[in-house]
This record gives sequence, C-alpha cells and structure tokens, in this order.
Amino acid sequence: MPPYAWGIHHPLHPNYEGVGKDVLARFMHVLDLPADEIIARELPELRKRSYDLVRNSIFSGINGTMVTNIVGAGLRFQCELPFKALGLKEEDASALEEQIEQLFYLHAETENIDASRTKNFYELQKVNCHMWFDAGDGIAQLCNLPDRPMAVSSLAVNMIDAARVCNPNYRLDTPEFSGGIEKGSYGEPIRYHVLTNDNYYTSTWVPVDVFSNTGVRNITHVYSETRAGQSRGVPHITPVLKTFSHINKYSEAELKAATIASFFAIMIKQVSMDGSQFTPGGVDVGQTLGIHKPKDVAADIKMAPGQMVNMPQGYSFETIKSDRPNSGYGTFIESKLREIAIALEIPYEILVKTFGQSYSASRGAMLEFWKLVKVYRNTFAFRFCQHVFERFLLEMVATNRIRIPGYLNDAYTRRLINSSAVWVGPPKGMIDEQKEAQAAKIRMEARLSTLKEEIINLTGGDLNSKYTQMKAERRMIRELDATEAA
Repeated sequence: MPPYAWGIHHPLHPNYEGVGKDVLARFMHVLDLPADEIIARELPELRKRSYDLVRNSIFSGINGTMVTNIVGAGLRFQCELPFKALGLKEEDASALEEQIEQLFYLHAETENIDASRTKNFYELQKVNCHMWFDAGDGIAQLCNLPDRPMAVSSLAVNMIDAARVCNPNYRLDTPEFSGGIEKGSYGEPIRYHVLTNDNYYTSTWVPVDVFSNTGVRNITHVYSETRAGQSRGVPHITPVLKTFSHINKYSEAELKAATIASFFAIMIKQVSMDGSQFTPGGVDVGQTLGIHKPKDVAADIKMAPGQMVNMPQGYSFETIKSDRPNSGYGTFIESKLREIAIALEIPYEILVKTFGQSYSASRGAMLEFWKLVKVYRNTFAFRFCQHVFERFLLEMVATNRIRIPGYLNDAYTRRLINSSAVWVGPPKGMIDEQKEAQAAKIRMEARLSTLKEEIINLTGGDLNSKYTQMKAERRMIRELDATEAA
C-alpha cells in the first residue's frame, strides 16, 4: 500500500501546516468542544471584562459606533402588503397599510410599550442593541399589561439583563440545559430561566416559556450565532479584549511618563575647587570638627521665567532630559488599531473616525462598513423588532382593532401579513451629496432602482409621508403665489 493512501495520516508531513508539530504549533493547544460548553463556562467573566472596558476605556466608542449605525434613532416600521397574494385591491391594501402603521406608531412612541414605563420602542431598541454588543445577548420578554390606561395596546417589552439568565441553583450545564436556557431534542430553546431575586439568603428563578400554548412568542433573544448549537452570544469585543487591556495599560504608562516629563527639573551638583565632583558619601572635614554648619544652597535657589542665577562657588547645575512624549507612540498605537479593525471587521477609518485620505478611499471604507451594518441590522430587526410587531398585530386583530380576514386561522395569510414589515434605519451617510444624488437619479432613469428605495438609502424616510408633505407644500405655494398676484 502506498504511504499516502486514503485513511493513512503521515505524522511528519501533515496536510495542513496549522496542525504541524513545530515550535509555534506546540503552543496552540485547543479543545474541540461543543459551542455551549466553550461559551457557557467563560461567558460570565467575558461579560465582566467587557462591561469594565465599556465603563472605563475609550474603546467603549466602538460598541457605540455600531449601535449608532445599526439602530440610530430607531428602526422605523413600514408596511408593504403583497396585495395580489392576499387578493386585495391596491387601494384597499394601501388603506390597510396606513391603518397598521398608524396604530403601531401610536403605541411605539409612548412609554406604555416599555414594562418599566421609561422608554419608547426606539429607546428600547437602543438598549437592547447595547446589551447585544456589550454583553453578547439582548434578551427581552413580551408580556401583556392590560391595566395601563390610555394605552393603544397591552403589549409591553420587559428588558432582561443577560447575567440574570442562568441555570437554576447555578447547576452545571448539560446538553439540554445551558446558560439558563432549556432546550428541546433539536436544540431549540424551550424555556428561559430568569433570576429575579438574588441575595445572601435566597435566590429565585422564574421560568419563561419561549412560546405559549397557542404559539405566541414570549421571548426575544438577539445574539450573534457563529456555530451550530450555540445558545448564548459573547460580547462584541471578545476577540480583542486582551489587546484592549494591554493598550490601556500602555497608554496610561505613557501618559504618566509624559506628565512627569512635563515638569522642569534641574540637578544641582557640588564640585571641588579643581572642578572634580565630590564622591557620594564623602566627609566634610569642617563639619566633622564643628567649625561651620553646612548650608543647603539648593534650597536658596529660586527659579522664575527669564531669571539669571549666579551660582555660588563650588556648585553647578544640569537639566534632566527626557525622551517623553514617546515619538513612536502614535505609530505603535496605529498599528494595533489596524489589527483591532481587522478583528472586528470595521474599517480603520471608521474605527478612528478619520477620513484624511482621498474621496475614493473614504467612500470605500464607508461602503465596506455599511455591508457589516446591514448584516447586523437585519439580525436585530428579525430577532427583536419583527417579533414585537407580530405580537402587536396579533392583539390588534384579536381585539378587532384591525380587520384582516383569515389572519387568526390561516397560517399562509398570517405569514404574508407578518412578512410585510420593513424596518428602515438611519442611512449610510454621504461624503459628497451631489454625487450621491446624481447616482440615484441615474439609477432611477435606468430602471435599476425605485424612488422608494432611493429615499430609504439616502434619507431613511418614507415615500408616502414625503408624498403627502410635498402635496401640502405645493398647495401652500400655489395659494401664496395667488395671494401675491392678487
């Protein structure tokens, strides 16, 4: 049999260099374990270190940049019903879209949608997204609180801190129970266990079913899933936590050194008559015999701007030179920030908020970053915003606030209506607005894009509201022109 036949591994010549036995590969001792087994045991410590950097480090702006670009002032709901698939006329579909949007806006823009009654829906999005990036998990409970007066809907969102979702009695993880999440035979989450009371004497956990008996969702969980069977997420800056810690220590040391070096310091030396310096520990003969009392000459020398000092005979001074600030500090930090940018998939220009290169380079960095933002935005909209909307719409139809035939009984109709939600966030921004507007015009003229799509991309607005406003403005202008002509 040849030495490299199928099924035979040659130990001295591996197929992949990464599994070699050289000096560097010996330090790569990695355990091949399931995703939950790797994450669950280290997740609490990762959260603590991430929160510490967010509180006390300048690198907290990285997560802030992501949240600002993903949700900004909030993802706005737009309804686009497939009226042909639903068997509706276009006029009837437009009226239904307007009714759904209006009712959702009325509830989303009040504090009644928040279980704590402190935030509206768009502020809840920001908090949930921050929890996602800072702690790795953005978890919320969807509940009904019908005792709130003047509320459009009884739906309320209860935000749950990621650290409070943990195993009851802090028991060890198992394949069916990991990170406070109870899973089914296919790994699907069945129940979340939330710690509600934790003190020295007692700890209480409350189980929350992901779905009720009627199939209504009760839990939303936003996290980045990178492996099959992964139940919990990790903080966004996990790959560079160690690098951030070292950079913080290095920057603090350099700052202290530069602060100390900023003080003007001189060293006064006592020399003999022939110009040689006294040796340390030398004995003054006059002082030994009690002939004279030594005088602290250095204490009598005062420094002032522009002052000329006449040094006493036998004394000289030297300035203490310092190499701070470190001339290589900026180059070193820049190189480390570029490594961090690669690890987090954020262009360097976006990471440091510097656009000093050419227009093409800056635009290229923005477009690359926008790809990442769209991926995260789609995940956030699907795992949080969409679930909130579906729960809201179900209540509106069940209470006859909105009449949609077949929505409660036909799964096909319900799916068509639920999939009509479009979540519009802040636009990607423009470096040269004139070029961007001209490109949008060319795309529309070539039938490559629509006016609605360009409005979403350039301003993040809504075509219907803009159309209504433009009609009102043109009517006002015509009336003004008629008044001036008269």
